[in-house]
Amino acid sequence: MMSDVDVRQDEHFAWRFDPCLISLFCALNVDGDEMRVVGGAVRNSVLGLAVGDIDCATTALPEQTMERGAQAGFRVIATGLDHGTLTLVKEGRAFEVTSLRADVQTDGRHAVVAFGRDWQMDAARRDFTMNALYLDAEGQIHDPLGSGLCDVKARSVRFIGQAHARIEEDYLRILRFFRFFAQYGHSYGKDDYEACIALQRGLQSLSAERIGGEMIKLVQGDDAVPALTAMLHGGLLPHVSLAVPMVRRFAFYLQRAKALGVEPSLVGRLMALFGHSRESLDALMLAWRQPNRLRDALRQSMQFSDALDAKTLGNADLTLLKRWSYLYGKDVVLDCLCLHEGGRDVGAFSGLVQALQSWERPVFALTGKDLIKAGVKPGPQLGQYLSDCERRWIESEFRLGKSDLLHAVGISI
Repeated sequence: MMSDVDVRQDEHFAWRFDPCLISLFCALNVDGDEMRVVGGAVRNSVLGLAVGDIDCATTALPEQTMERGAQAGFRVIATGLDHGTLTLVKEGRAFEVTSLRADVQTDGRHAVVAFGRDWQMDAARRDFTMNALYLDAEGQIHDPLGSGLCDVKARSVRFIGQAHARIEEDYLRILRFFRFFAQYGHSYGKDDYEACIALQRGLQSLSAERIGGEMIKLVQGDDAVPALTAMLHGGLLPHVSLAVPMVRRFAFYLQRAKALGVEPSLVGRLMALFGHSRESLDALMLAWRQPNRLRDALRQSMQFSDALDAKTLGNADLTLLKRWSYLYGKDVVLDCLCLHEGGRDVGAFSGLVQALQSWERPVFALTGKDLIKAGVKPGPQLGQYLSDCERRWIESEFRLGKSDLLHAVGISI
């Protein structure tokens, strides 16, 4: 079914005119084969949201896609050849191209597929109706199932076909259901939700990486609070290592951040949801197989948060906030201003927050080389002098210059 949506003048579909994408259309739309953009790029553009990756589907077999792509100057990477998926790269732009297919056999984690030329059959094997939209080279939206476009506009997250069958094909779809609701949805089907709850034990068969990847995306969704609440009520959160989640605190953090004009960060969201202790956050990062840099950022935030109390925070002025921001990072301080319920009310904090957001962290100009040049010998004493100078510089509200600092610690120049 073709849509009557006219995307030709829609700025949200401006990515259609990417020269590399046009080149890919020209390369693959030959000899009776057709390529269409599918899924997220079409869905997000209809919703007026930013578009990230551009995924494509084609009636051509993988071998034909590889040959035609290479002839058109694309570097071809066999990212998922068994499932008909290739990545074609040109001028730094990457496009995932998958041959039309139908699932022949599934076990909840993997699928055996057969390639075909039927767009409706390809759409029917996808997870949610809002992901079964296609855009052709002429800018026409195709909705093979007849319900995808309506569900996108209504922001309704619905499984294609029978929810139980879709989930049993891949249990990750349980988490994707709630993640899509957090990112794009305003509603979901009751039967779909009940199927997720009934089959939640299937999550135990998933790898930590797959669970962690979905949950990190979920907690960053605009509607993460109702999504997490629905998962909590259904008993799902222990299956994703959130045995003792603080959903109410998570909601408070987001509300306060919005009121203060602070962009909620991933670190702040995780601190709000699971920041019981450093040990709990470390365990979560391990369970979700997240990178060490995220774990270290959470530790830094936890260290600062533990050092705060309501009285200190309530009496904080801009000078103290700048000092904290220099030592711990401005994002850490802003997150904690949104996290601590014992601090001042929004009206009392808003001016300070605005001033802090526009503040640029200064650079401590004094170096070890400066001290050596002034006669200090390399060794532990040099490090002590440097730390002492930096402390004095911070206490001066970052005003003291090199000569003033050296004189303050008894070094003549």
